[in-house]
Amino acid sequence: MPVLITGFSDACLKRPLEYDYPGNILALRHIVEYVVSLSQAERIELGGLPAYLTQNIAGLNAQSPTSPSPRRELSSPGTYL
Repeated sequence: MPVLITGFSDACLKRPLEYDYPGNILALRHIVEYVVSLSQAERIELGGLPAYLTQNIAGLNAQSPTSPSPRRELSSPGTYL
């Protein structure tokens, strides 16, 4: 039976706001869909976010060109969340 998501922790809500989204804001939608679909808890915590969002804050806005984009990390080739 799927888990009913009741909310996000404050830290989990704050972290995506500190991220410089490559492309457009659809990346945020993909992040939310990703964490909700994989969550096994009612409340989504910081650890439920993709790794590129939970790494050192100083490095968030300085991704190298070879860093995976959210779409590549969140979905399989040829599919979109």
